[in-house]
Amino acid sequence: MWRAFIEFIGTLILLLVVRSVITGLVRAFKDTTQAATSPPEPQAPGELPSAGELRKDPVCETYISVPSPWEKMAKGQTVYFCSKECKDRFKG
Repeated sequence: MWRAFIEFIGTLILLLVVRSVITGLVRAFKDTTQAATSPPEPQAPGELPSAGELRKDPVCETYISVPSPWEKMAKGQTVYFCSKECKDRFKG
């Protein structure tokens, strides 16, 4: 009887260890795939405001909050961009 009880406890511990290893692997895989598919984080220090004046990005035509960490002077006006990629692609 004691032997069956000890085997049961050993099996239970083994299953819990295997379950925690599998859970850790799934979380690591999920974090890796989310990092690859999520939009790039702002590269400038500080956070963008959630509300305020909106300006249109001239490259991708999305509306963004002002101030933006990506801006450029063009023809005497400040042009705002949603990302570094849009700022690099802008010709003007």
